[in-house]
Amino acid sequence: MGLEEIQSELHRYYDRLTSGICLIGMQPGEPILFVNKGMLKIYHCMDEAEFYCFTGRRFRGMVDSEDYYPVAHMSETDYSEFVTFRFRTRDDHFRRAEGSASVISLEDGTKAWLLQLISSELRGSSTQNDPLTGLMGMRLFFKKALQVARRESPQGRLSEYCPTYFNLTNFRLYNSLHGLAAGDHCLKRIAELLRQYFPGDLISHFSADGFGVLAKREDIFQKIEVICSRVNAYINNSNIVLKAGVCLLEEDDIHIVRHTFDMAKIACDTIKTDATRCWAIYTREMGVALEKRDFVLENFNTALEKGYIKIYYQPVVRTMTGKICGVEALARWEDPVYGRLTPNVFIPVLEQARLIHKLDGYVLNQVAKQLHYQLANKRPVLPVSVNLSRHDFNLMDPFAVVEKVISRYNLQRDYFRIEVTETALVKEKHNLLRSLKQFQQSGYQVWLDDFGSAYSSLNVLHNYHFDELKIDMAFLHNFNEQSRQIIKAIVLMAKELGIHTLAEGAETKAHVDFLKDVGCEKIQGYYFGRPMTYEDLSVFCKHYEHGLETRREEPVYDKAGLVNVVTDLPTAIFHYDGTQAGVLWANLAFRKILRWSLPGYNGHDLPLWIQDFSFRQRLQPCLDELLVSGQNQVMTYVERDHYLQLHLELIGGTQGRYLGRACIYNIADASERQEIQRIDYLLRNILKVYKGLYYLHPGKDTFEVIKTTMTHWADGKSLKGIQKLLIDYAVQSVYVDDRERFLSFLDFDNLCHQADQSPTASVGDVFRIKQADGSYRWTVFLALRLQQADGQYDILLCCRDDAWETARDRKSLLPILATSFGIHELEPARQPYFRLLRELCQAMIHYSDIKFFWKDRERRFAGVSQSFLDYYGLTDEKILIGKTDEEIGWHIQGKKYEEAERAVLEKGEITRHIIGECLVQGRPHRIAATKFPIYQGRRIIGLMGYFEDLEYEEARQVQLRQSSFVDDVTGLLNFRGILQAADEYADKYRRYGQDYTCVLLEVPAYEALFQEYGDEVGQKLLQVITQQLLAFHVLNETIAHLSGSRFCCLVPKAMDADFRNKMLGLINAIHGITNIGGYSCTLYLQYAVAQGSEGQDFDEVMQLLRKRLDEAKEQQYGQAIYIGDRLVFDKEKFDKLDEEVSVMDPDTYELVYVNDYMQRAYGLSDSSSWVGEKCYKILADRETPCDNCLNDRLRRDCFYTATRRNRKTGQYLFMRTTLIPWQGKNYRFSMAFDLSRYIFRDREEIDVVFREVMANDVIAIGMREADPHTGLQKMLEKIGHSLQAERVLIFEEQPDQTVSATYEWYQEDLQPMAPTVQHIPMDSLRPLYAAFDAKQMAIIEDAQAFVRAHPGFTPHLSGVRRLVSGHLTQSGKSLGFTEVVNPSALAFKSASLLLSTLTLFLASMLRNRDTFRSLERLSTTDQLTGAGNRRGFTEYIRAVPDGIFLAFIFGDLNGLKRINDTQGHEAGDHLLQQAVRHMKALSGDNAVFRMGGDEFMVIARNASEQQAQQLVRELLARYRSSGISMALGVVVCQTPIANIDEVLSQADREMYTDKERIYTSWRHS
Repeated sequence: MGLEEIQSELHRYYDRLTSGICLIGMQPGEPILFVNKGMLKIYHCMDEAEFYCFTGRRFRGMVDSEDYYPVAHMSETDYSEFVTFRFRTRDDHFRRAEGSASVISLEDGTKAWLLQLISSELRGSSTQNDPLTGLMGMRLFFKKALQVARRESPQGRLSEYCPTYFNLTNFRLYNSLHGLAAGDHCLKRIAELLRQYFPGDLISHFSADGFGVLAKREDIFQKIEVICSRVNAYINNSNIVLKAGVCLLEEDDIHIVRHTFDMAKIACDTIKTDATRCWAIYTREMGVALEKRDFVLENFNTALEKGYIKIYYQPVVRTMTGKICGVEALARWEDPVYGRLTPNVFIPVLEQARLIHKLDGYVLNQVAKQLHYQLANKRPVLPVSVNLSRHDFNLMDPFAVVEKVISRYNLQRDYFRIEVTETALVKEKHNLLRSLKQFQQSGYQVWLDDFGSAYSSLNVLHNYHFDELKIDMAFLHNFNEQSRQIIKAIVLMAKELGIHTLAEGAETKAHVDFLKDVGCEKIQGYYFGRPMTYEDLSVFCKHYEHGLETRREEPVYDKAGLVNVVTDLPTAIFHYDGTQAGVLWANLAFRKILRWSLPGYNGHDLPLWIQDFSFRQRLQPCLDELLVSGQNQVMTYVERDHYLQLHLELIGGTQGRYLGRACIYNIADASERQEIQRIDYLLRNILKVYKGLYYLHPGKDTFEVIKTTMTHWADGKSLKGIQKLLIDYAVQSVYVDDRERFLSFLDFDNLCHQADQSPTASVGDVFRIKQADGSYRWTVFLALRLQQADGQYDILLCCRDDAWETARDRKSLLPILATSFGIHELEPARQPYFRLLRELCQAMIHYSDIKFFWKDRERRFAGVSQSFLDYYGLTDEKILIGKTDEEIGWHIQGKKYEEAERAVLEKGEITRHIIGECLVQGRPHRIAATKFPIYQGRRIIGLMGYFEDLEYEEARQVQLRQSSFVDDVTGLLNFRGILQAADEYADKYRRYGQDYTCVLLEVPAYEALFQEYGDEVGQKLLQVITQQLLAFHVLNETIAHLSGSRFCCLVPKAMDADFRNKMLGLINAIHGITNIGGYSCTLYLQYAVAQGSEGQDFDEVMQLLRKRLDEAKEQQYGQAIYIGDRLVFDKEKFDKLDEEVSVMDPDTYELVYVNDYMQRAYGLSDSSSWVGEKCYKILADRETPCDNCLNDRLRRDCFYTATRRNRKTGQYLFMRTTLIPWQGKNYRFSMAFDLSRYIFRDREEIDVVFREVMANDVIAIGMREADPHTGLQKMLEKIGHSLQAERVLIFEEQPDQTVSATYEWYQEDLQPMAPTVQHIPMDSLRPLYAAFDAKQMAIIEDAQAFVRAHPGFTPHLSGVRRLVSGHLTQSGKSLGFTEVVNPSALAFKSASLLLSTLTLFLASMLRNRDTFRSLERLSTTDQLTGAGNRRGFTEYIRAVPDGIFLAFIFGDLNGLKRINDTQGHEAGDHLLQQAVRHMKALSGDNAVFRMGGDEFMVIARNASEQQAQQLVRELLARYRSSGISMALGVVVCQTPIANIDEVLSQADREMYTDKERIYTSWRHS
């Protein structure tokens, strides 16, 4: 029966009823399927077309938005349920409908909701008065109201009446809390009060919670307030209150009376959520708002589809830098007809209608799309904050939606900032809590919007942690002293809590300056920019004065933003790039001090780069040490009339982008007295001359640092241990030749003695002191002896650069100075040479790693290098000076070295690499020493030597070899290392069949993070990923870092369930990394897996892995686990699904869930018949797991699809299978759709599709294999499984006019037959060849009948019942045929269709195989001689199993060059071919290889030493008889061979021994 006939039948039946009947579909959207005339009458519609247009043909359109609930929530499926709701008629009257909802089944078996309604208007027509309250029914009320209007209008008194509508808000909640009886009593109470205060006026009970009164205008509002107050006191619940709407009649038109009550209801509805008002008067604006509301609801979907809703962006500026640090995404509706709708118009409507989640989802998608465009075009990207409505958390899963958008556009999470309002937290806290935790744990920032707008702001901060507070713009709109104090308090509180702050609504410079001063981090408002389109924002940013903040800068500025700056302490935030320092922000106290410190600074401008050279020169060493150590630094200095102490603290940063906090303390102010102030000022400035000031207290053994340039000392520190500090200082900073003199100068007794001789009680000297750049400067040290009150002496040590360091004309003055002191100049021409030579020697002695020494003529030590001292653990060369080796006693074989040294000193010999043993710190070491003479003129005055520790050298060589296989960053193997490891795995597979698993892993986001954050963060990320890899034991067998974020793992076993679970754990662990060194990141791990058996060598396996990894990245498998399209197991949903759904344990094969549909399909009575049973037993009637089981290949991040036939039910099933998390572990989830109905409905069409699908699958398998031989074998297996055949064979025609079976696949329970069908005469197969049709197919449904029809034909295979054969041809030439033996009856016809498609491809594969074999043969064969080549030799060795004795006979053809030169290359080639023929003619299992031009190798298997020698003698005899001279060497060894190169070298040596014998005999002859 057609749709029109069904509707006609429904009309014939339901149109007789007075009530409204409506059929509603159960599909999403609740479509209206049918309405009767009674329903049209209730909605005041002329016909069905008008009704469908009015309602949008959706149930939602039938119901007032406040009362809408899905039909499924109104009723149960098993019985009828009472329903009631309000609605608006076609002519804009509010009504209430009552009735029932139930489920019915239509003739085609589908189910629908049956809604049977009666309007309060119709109900009122049957009863004049409301039976509950005794008030008038609606129809009687309006009838009497019209009568009043007709009576009063002619007299002009109609305006004295006020149509009034009362509504009890949330009356449904009252019924839920107290019950229906209490609700009825409450309504009666309201009716009594209305009668009491409006005696004689018309009163009606319009609906369950609505009342109407045609009241007199006099005292109307006082009466309303009293009634509402008494009702609210009676209910005593702030969420359930009585409201009233009033319509004032301005004219005497009697026809508007009915509509005025609708207007009164509109007025009442406008104050439903306003707790401060209980009545409202209808205005035209309310009607306009209602019109806009209707426009929004009717056109919202169209606006989304056509892009009328635009995304605008408002910039956010960081106060510290002035840079744009982000934007907020805002929705704007620009309708081509209606014009612009502001958000305060359409957003409340969408929230009320529960459609806001669609808008928010649309905004998220549009923002992500534009961010993706920016990234793809290498444009700067700013983070975007997006608002989520409180309703979103009920209508959708916001976290899943955002994750899906992030994944779809491949974005980092920190591009999005999630904003929620205080109101949302107050009203939807339970749903929000879960989602907010998900967002924050995954690396999103969550912001609290409109902070301060709700009554529970502080309570919200107590219960939730937010990353940022957005201070409500209301504080700035009413900008006074009170609002300033509130904002300041909010900012300070947020900093204490570690929360960032952003102020909205900044419109003036006064706003901005105030927010900067109180330390608010970010500002948003019209002062910087209005909301603008994406295109306008791009132009705005391009020309913005201060630029955009980068992702690398953001974390550092965020840290700096939490510094409390509202303090009397002079505080500033500064930037340092390693060269220049600049003040980005400073409070008033700090700026005041900057005016003292920096000449020309006006005290206002920021940021301020410090250009003053004097100040920078003092500051820079302190800043450098701050970066190196990360520890707080203190610098004390005098500036004008102030002692200042600068404290520096590092906030953070990387690679030239560092931020710090600076505080200045004024240690002491000068005296007020003018003269003392002047003198003190002068003395303080004298102190500027000194670079260092140190106060030494010998009695207390303390060393006080007053001022210093030393990076490891800080101003103001007091250190213990004067002597050790001075020695350390001398070693680190004093030039080596000056150290002894320096320490002697600072000896306390010496100082005191010299000070006694000085009138100023001071002592001075100059020394060369190391500077920060490694150079040395002459520095004056002045020590002043100070006597204390107790008679003790202290020392004030002052340091400054020597005057000669800065003297401009020192080159001409120095000779004069020297002469004045009686010092004569060296010869000018020799000065540079001797000065350079001395410096070179000093550098070698102190800094070289060479352990060298020099001795005098008596072999006594005269000096050693620092490396020599370090090696022996000595601190001073004085221990050795003047002693011989024998006196020291450290040589074990001293005589050897003594003789060598005497040869050097007495004969001038150079002794090299003399090896002996020497005691080093009590342990013998092998050393190799080299020594040579030292001449003065022509006389030897001593010797110099050096030595190497051989043990250390060997260890270093090993370390170097290892380092060539180790990655520097991660410490894992590098690419070379994994190649070496893979060779071992592959060798084990070839020898023992031990398969292994290769995993290629990559984190694609790494490259973008590297570019954004730099090398330092990139290396930290690699190290974190490495730690996670090492934490998973299944992967720690062999792990390598290849490049970028790509890793490779080799596991010495095949993939199993434990491996899969570990991989899923690793995916989660990588995804859990959301922060690297303070920088946000979003990471997904992509990986590909391959077995070693899938490739011929590791290169082939790696190619396969790269291909699979590219596919994984393209399909975003790694993201799929975390986005919203993954399965969530919903038992109720799957129980009702008309598809087979099952869940089983992939490790045990036990079923844990089967839905109702599947239970019926398999005849399962109850859960006890299948729970815990094996899936293959229950579903496939097998005793063992299915051959094509997918368990080993399943992953949680992708679906596997397959077409299968179930032998138990005979169904053809389309299956989708994956892993799902359920009950704490991974389970296999399968959905299967029955294709049988489609297969048998149109078999011919489906056969074509089936053939194409199956053929493509088979061809894909063949093409995937690099070796055609392997591809052919796998294709036969696929064909056999697909057609449920017993066996599939390929027969190939041979040159001897026979046919042989060359390939075979057969079921596991059968035996192979290919070996029994070889060399069958083609003549005996003529009947089969004759049976091939035009499509080259032979379909034999009854094999016995075929034999009977062809007398003399003998079947070459036994047990054949049905046969499908395809003739293999190529370019018209017959190659053979295929045979599918005994396919299932159901698949029989498909077999012929499938093979007809595949025969040409199979023939091509055979040709490719032949070509492949030829190429393989060519690649391993020497083309001239037919022997194997070098590659053939290598592959032969690899293929030999372990435990086999091999004899390697290496031969070199003598005289080949002479023959080529004298007789020509043709004769030489003939000689080579003849030599190989003799080798091949040897008896036994031998292989012959040409290793070079005239070099050959014979490998004899299972040959002992005696047999090998016999083969050599036999081969030499053959060569002598042919006049060929061949030198032979033989080596015998057993496999496996650890080092084949060593074997070849040994055979080569043996051969050359023989060659020398041959040449010797030639010379003698």
